[in-house]
Amino acid sequence: MVKENCAEEAPRRGFAHAPTGFRRMTPGLLKADRTAEGFAGLPEGVSTPGQLLAGLKAAASRLGISSRLVHAVDWLFCFSQPQDWEQGARPIVWPSASMQQQQLGLSPTQVKEINRRLIELGLVAMKDSPNGKRYGRREPKGRIIEAYGFDLAPIAARYAEFVRLAEEGRAERAAMGRLRRRATIARKGIIQILSRQPGSTAMRARSGRPCPARQRPWRAR
Repeated sequence: MVKENCAEEAPRRGFAHAPTGFRRMTPGLLKADRTAEGFAGLPEGVSTPGQLLAGLKAAASRLGISSRLVHAVDWLFCFSQPQDWEQGARPIVWPSASMQQQQLGLSPTQVKEINRRLIELGLVAMKDSPNGKRYGRREPKGRIIEAYGFDLAPIAARYAEFVRLAEEGRAERAAMGRLRRRATIARKGIIQILSRQPGSTAMRARSGRPCPARQRPWRAR
């Protein structure tokens, strides 16, 4: 029995072996395709796809990835299954454009822009079908036997990059925290030194001497 994912219905044909011309080739698209081709399963030290998503979220700010784009990737991950991330498989998901609009609360124009940004940022690659539709089929055990849609493989291939950027971000935030603490300590030290200077208001208060009243300008009557 063949399992269908939630996607637009389309004729069941074989895999395409060349671009169909539906999508304009750009440097970002080509780079995403090359990154996806290096997919060989989950990276070393990663046991679940959720770790990949967590790595992306941790590095998002360093990469200039907006929360809306992160949410879009998170949503796409919901359509993948553990066996899609095994070596020899491919994590391709095929939710329809109308489903993206409805479940993400976006307009058709916004969906197109988000998908374009995901590709240009190298987060997903696109596998286009001969008729331009997104669809796929699974065997009874759940393995994909045919799929056209969003290829999430680049996120697995870039996991080490995400981890490195997240660590750099944490180190920078820790360094900034130390600098702020040092600045606070230095500022307090300066205030204490100034307060001990002869003639300072704090010194007069400690000695019990009243502070001289501010002289008023003499006015002729």
